[in-house]
Amino acid sequence: CSTQMHFKNMDTGELLLEMRNGEIVQQNNNLSPCSRIEIYFQADPAIFSSLLLDYDFYGNRFQEMAYLNPHTTIVFKDERKNKNDCRTFHYSAGIKTGLENILLSAGRENYPVHYFERSENNTVYRFAFSIRFWSCTPPLQKSFVNYLHVIENGSLTEGFFNALLKSLRAYAAEYAPDDHFKFTKKQLKQQLAVISCYSGDETDVNFEGPTKRRLASPVMQQTAEEVALPELTKWLATHPREATPLLRENEVDEK
Repeated sequence: CSTQMHFKNMDTGELLLEMRNGEIVQQNNNLSPCSRIEIYFQADPAIFSSLLLDYDFYGNRFQEMAYLNPHTTIVFKDERKNKNDCRTFHYSAGIKTGLENILLSAGRENYPVHYFERSENNTVYRFAFSIRFWSCTPPLQKSFVNYLHVIENGSLTEGFFNALLKSLRAYAAEYAPDDHFKFTKKQLKQQLAVISCYSGDETDVNFEGPTKRRLASPVMQQTAEEVALPELTKWLATHPREATPLLRENEVDEK
């Protein structure tokens, strides 16, 4: 997709890798440690119908990448003629800050965001969620697999909400056994904003349908549920004020 690409160590000026028309033409196998990398990319006009850079589009994507990589700082400069714009993206709280900013843009800046993760065998599951208490269509959920946005969610989101449904039922049975609560996974999706991320082995990553837009990985869904269940159970026990409206549908703010 590029006629020319190179990666350069910005600390030393060393060329790390150079590619032309998809082929490696130079590679440095004696790399020194580096903290800043310059990536040069020249789009191939035979592949891209338009070579006009949409600065806001790429800025939004780099901001998203910074959410997903909390230990990384991304500096994005527009050095075209008559342009003088520079944006720096760094979010030490990662996707927690990402969800806070999404809620802020929706006018819901006072809604707390909760975060948990589990790392095992070079695989990381991360979740950020907020109880929104207002109806929203479509539901506000985002999934990322190895830093790529999953268009139609799927396994990670389903695993999270399966865990939430189980933990809510157990919570209701313990704290309100005389009441009969009726709630479904569909209703819960209307009330929660969730960002879920998977980083790890590609062997567990599967997509369904001709467009490959929906994540369909049974192993990933089961593991996501196993990761989320104890965390959500603990959260419900320590946040009763936020948990109660999930049980009582008539207490949900529909405004």
